[in-house]
Amino acid sequence: MTALLINARAESPSSRASPQRVKPALPRDYISFSAIRTYQQCPLRYFFRYIANLPEETISAALVFGSAIHRALEHHFRKLLETNSAATHEELLR
Repeated sequence: MTALLINARAESPSSRASPQRVKPALPRDYISFSAIRTYQQCPLRYFFRYIANLPEETISAALVFGSAIHRALEHHFRKLLETNSAATHEELLR
């Protein structure tokens, strides 16, 4: 089975990319519980993950939280070095 994916951007139809052929997944002789659960939740997501083998782009909550903490600490210490006074809570939460 060969599927077609169309790059659907919010642009005019003339500027769209031509359809690309997706390499079908290798046939499996089993189906996992997570594959069944994915299909139950969203058949299109199942297709993208298990049939078309497209990578799923996710960002973990821990990564977002850690990045926010690092940015707040960097801002705090830059302000401390520049003005010899600590940043206020409002400044850190921006």
